[in-house]
Amino acid sequence: MANSESLKGKEFLDFLFDYFSGKSHAPVKQPGVHLPKNCVNELKADEAKKLLDILRDEELMYYFNAKDGFKALVDSMNFGFEGLKILSELLPKNKKLREDFQRQHQYEAFIDFIYKRNVRAEGATLPNEHVLSLLVLLENASLDETVRSNLSEKNKIKDLFLIVIRAIEIKDNIKLVSSLIQFVSNLCYGQGKFRKMLAAESPVDFMATIEAILKITEKEEENKDKIDWAAEGERSLLK
Repeated sequence: MANSESLKGKEFLDFLFDYFSGKSHAPVKQPGVHLPKNCVNELKADEAKKLLDILRDEELMYYFNAKDGFKALVDSMNFGFEGLKILSELLPKNKKLREDFQRQHQYEAFIDFIYKRNVRAEGATLPNEHVLSLLVLLENASLDETVRSNLSEKNKIKDLFLIVIRAIEIKDNIKLVSSLIQFVSNLCYGQGKFRKMLAAESPVDFMATIEAILKITEKEEENKDKIDWAAEGERSLLK
């Protein structure tokens, strides 16, 4: 993408749209691999850094969003995680962007991606650091009633919770576990269907996993004086 170096602002975004779609750069196709709809080429680190700088301009950010640019960033995770860094920077800071992201069903796409890479993975599972980044975004989004209501209907969240927990060393990934529990906890708030879903089934595995987490975290009590409880309260809807 060397010929993009001189491009700025909207010109660079338009260049990226053609690159993401494969119009300007033919994707490398692998047998049996289905290319995602909104992005067929990897977003490189240099271009991602330039893109983030451009998207700090709100007008250009909304232009990028209107052209399904954020959908492309989500799909770009199939090739690498530069797009995730941009999403982690911008989504928590802009309520309108989060609302649009929800209407585009991209929080659901996060869940599908984690599920695919950790439950139905044929190769390496998703690295814990990227699972954490996605869960933090989901946790943040779940504070919104519309997002929460929609995501609480997803049957795979309960299975995803168990799969992710069982795939990690809990004591070495306390932040990830905390974010996952906060996300699930928020989905149980209000009139969402997730709590009813748990109540309608035998929760043996789910509750056994929670109990195991509690036993492990009890051993980490020596760190309790380092916890910012006020900040933790802001993450949770269940008080």
